[in-house]
Amino acid sequence: MFRRLWSATLALFRRRQLEHDIDDELRDHLERDIAFRIARGASPAEARRLAAADLGGLERTRDDVRDVRFLTHVDDLRRDVRFTLRRLARSPAYTALVIVTIGLGVGASTTVFTVIDGVLLKPLPFRSPGELVTLWQTRTTEGMRRDDVPPATFLDWQERARTIATMAAADPWGVTFRRDGSSEHVNAWRVSDGFFAVLDARPWLGRTFRPEDFLPGSTPVVLLDHGFWQRRLGGDPRIVGRSLTFDDGPHLVVGVMPPNFEMPERTNLWQPWVPDSAQRVERFATYMKVFGRMRPGASVADVQAELSTIARSMEGEFPRSNRGVGVSIVSLEDVIIGGRRPLLWTLLGAALVLLFVTVVNVGALHLTRLDRQHRETSVRLALGARRSAIVRPLLVEAFVLALTGGALGAAAGAVGVRVLHVLGPVDLPRLVDVTLDWRAVVMSALFALVAGASLAIVSARRASSQTHEGAPGTRGMTGSRRGTRLRRVAVGLQLALSLVLLIGTSLLVRSFLQVLSADRGYRTENTLSFSTWIYDEYPAVAPREQFVRNVLERLRALPGVTHVAIGSALPLADQITGEDADVVMEGTAVVAGEEPQARGIAVWPSYFETLGTAVRQGRAFLPSDDAGSERVVVVNEAFVRRFSPDRDPVGRMVSVGLMGRGIPSRIVGVVADTRHARLDGPPEPGVYLPWLQRPIEAITFIVRTAGDPDAVAPLVPRTVFDVDPRVALDRMATLDALLAQHLRERTFLLVLLGVFGALAVVVACVGVFGVMSQAVTERRREIAVRMALGAAPQRILGEFAREAGWMAAGGVIAGVLVAAGGTTVISRYLYNVARFDPLALGASIATVTGLALLAALVPSLRAARTPPASVIHRD
Repeated sequence: MFRRLWSATLALFRRRQLEHDIDDELRDHLERDIAFRIARGASPAEARRLAAADLGGLERTRDDVRDVRFLTHVDDLRRDVRFTLRRLARSPAYTALVIVTIGLGVGASTTVFTVIDGVLLKPLPFRSPGELVTLWQTRTTEGMRRDDVPPATFLDWQERARTIATMAAADPWGVTFRRDGSSEHVNAWRVSDGFFAVLDARPWLGRTFRPEDFLPGSTPVVLLDHGFWQRRLGGDPRIVGRSLTFDDGPHLVVGVMPPNFEMPERTNLWQPWVPDSAQRVERFATYMKVFGRMRPGASVADVQAELSTIARSMEGEFPRSNRGVGVSIVSLEDVIIGGRRPLLWTLLGAALVLLFVTVVNVGALHLTRLDRQHRETSVRLALGARRSAIVRPLLVEAFVLALTGGALGAAAGAVGVRVLHVLGPVDLPRLVDVTLDWRAVVMSALFALVAGASLAIVSARRASSQTHEGAPGTRGMTGSRRGTRLRRVAVGLQLALSLVLLIGTSLLVRSFLQVLSADRGYRTENTLSFSTWIYDEYPAVAPREQFVRNVLERLRALPGVTHVAIGSALPLADQITGEDADVVMEGTAVVAGEEPQARGIAVWPSYFETLGTAVRQGRAFLPSDDAGSERVVVVNEAFVRRFSPDRDPVGRMVSVGLMGRGIPSRIVGVVADTRHARLDGPPEPGVYLPWLQRPIEAITFIVRTAGDPDAVAPLVPRTVFDVDPRVALDRMATLDALLAQHLRERTFLLVLLGVFGALAVVVACVGVFGVMSQAVTERRREIAVRMALGAAPQRILGEFAREAGWMAAGGVIAGVLVAAGGTTVISRYLYNVARFDPLALGASIATVTGLALLAALVPSLRAARTPPASVIHRD
């Protein structure tokens, strides 16, 4: 079999050579036979005549050999392809519609598959990624919420764990890069010895860290991120061995990491982490990311069991810090991409629904085309044509259309991937590396072959079931009732699936509007923010406070600025949304180490006024709430509901531990709830401390303006540099931009699902139009006779409208039933919206039904307005 397929393949590309080979073989055979007969005593003329007779005729034998070697079939195929191309060229509207429809479905599916392949399916760029795990600390008092790890806990795990071959940690850090008289804050990670060995990460240039780089007093070294190296250093290939200034000292560049290395996330460089004496005993502050590589043969369950045993042992050794503290082991793959799986699989499902709708649509269009060719086919059968000669060109036509549409879809997929680079969430892992590679091209071809196979099946079944009825002189109909029923079922299925996508889109729109309209507790318009880290520049409190006062005074003097403030956290600003603070109300007995927590933020007195956060009870902070006055705090309403539901909280004492031991403080006010980290969840309990009493070195400045804050943004860096040129700014953005970034995943899903739904509805309406047009064509003689006998056009129009209405009703009922289960996949993105929201459901049904009836209106009007005489005369 394989030899025959190989011969057929060669015949396609080596036809002339094979023809020559056949002639040479026949000539050689004939000459040998003649020579043999002459040797037996025959004359040359007689020998030639007898040899030719035995061969059966040269031309006939040549034809037989050509058949055996598939040359005849190749000729037939070539003729069929030429015939198909000419026939498709005579129907440009049909050809373009089918190719574009297939291209839409294949393009959407290819785009989403390419992203899923690049993000989910391709292995992580590490050796044996299945062995890599992350380790997290948990607290029973917080519902086993995963948290980062204190440095002392990491060191204990590293020393005691046996199921993990190597373990390392990373400490988020920020440094100021100084070059050519300018300063820039850059994100950095300080990593423990063995960090790159755990990941088996190899540098792009130079080397990674060596054990001697972690020795106290060693030369400060730095390893650069590839993007930072390209952006700030021009991709200088001689950078290794040079010194760059970070903070106030030179650091030797030892290497550059490759472009696809992003561990941990969003970094510009890495530095060695050498724990000092304080960090070796620090068990409260949780800020380290811990990674490990399991020993061969170990599983995540094995590591979990061992580390849980170690955690229980540490709970007894350090009861104050480790009571109720556990450990959670999660594979690195789940941490990087686990949370994105539902989003991407949802989009792939929507894309496949669109592909299915397009395949069904082109199948219906193709069936309509076959019915219009019914009489021609019947004539050919009546004249004795072989059924294979009729089926073969139809199959060729199906695959020509499908492959052309697939090529268009692959091109659309390449464009779609570029669009997703722009629209996709910035925290979607590995999205920037996603490209249309050979795997995506193969999937495009498979999607196209699915469409081609569908068309081929329709063609083969329709042609094989057709008889010579319909030829001139017979009483056959132009089309078949069975074909009409199939087309109506296909259109109903398209409408049903389109409705499912449209219902999902409507639910997401409703949810999106609910999120936008929810009371956030602060205003985002006309507000600019930026952050600074002044650990090294201002280690002492008094100069730090003076720096802040000077910057706030100069910012307030800028034109258009109405309010300024600072805080240790900012709503929606990714990592700077506050720290967990241990809180214990007066008169409450709490076991040490099991203190409940609230979001803790240190703020300037004008913080609430600048953000527009309302004060519900008591007062906000005053300039007099400084280090020399009584310790005070302001809490939010969620804090009151949880910790003081039965008593007025104003005036009560509460112990607040923000990155340290708890300090008794008096509650002086209650402010409105604010949604800091999530807009689609309940507000978290929050406690605010005066920055003048808790002067944290990480500062976020907030500037409210009377007009566009982008007009003020260029003036801000110079204003800060005039106070201190050593200070670098980071994360400058408006709160509106932060809000848009926070909603980007919702927007991404909403836009794509909406596009897929809209395309599916359009394709389905094209199907309705095609079915109704065919119905009008099939019944034109009946309509003409009825109208000639006095039937009113309105009655004819009403009949077709009822037919379209029944198709739409069937599709709507089926679509609602499918949506009952299908909308569960987007339930995680619904906020304050039920899965069967009446408004979303009604709007979707009305849209699909209205568009379907509108698509049916044009052919129905044509039927009602056709003069009977012209139809009867033509037939």
